[in-house]
Amino acid sequence: MFEGRLELVLWFLQPLLLTILIESGIAWLCGVREGRFFKAMVWINCITNPLLCLFLYHFNNLSQTGIAVLSCEIVIVFVEWRLLVSVFPGQQHRMFFLALAMNAGSYLFGLMLYC
Repeated sequence: MFEGRLELVLWFLQPLLLTILIESGIAWLCGVREGRFFKAMVWINCITNPLLCLFLYHFNNLSQTGIAVLSCEIVIVFVEWRLLVSVFPGQQHRMFFLALAMNAGSYLFGLMLYC
């Protein structure tokens, strides 16, 4: 599948950068202005997004089904929510809403882009 290192790097980098861009925009639209939040969101996405890409690459047949990708996104919402709460304790509800909104937005954008 990958002919060279550059292709491999781009395969991981493109969805990561798109996710960060989309989720940052959604957070901004939701009223988030704290630089600390954006820094945490970028680091969290640097963990969860490549793991999702690896999972979908490893289970290539599953990645063709929307239900598998949607299931992964649901797991990611909960993982990112818990990681955000660890950075912003006492804001469980706000962080859950943001994790849900950001991931729903990036999932829907991915559907429009790749389907």
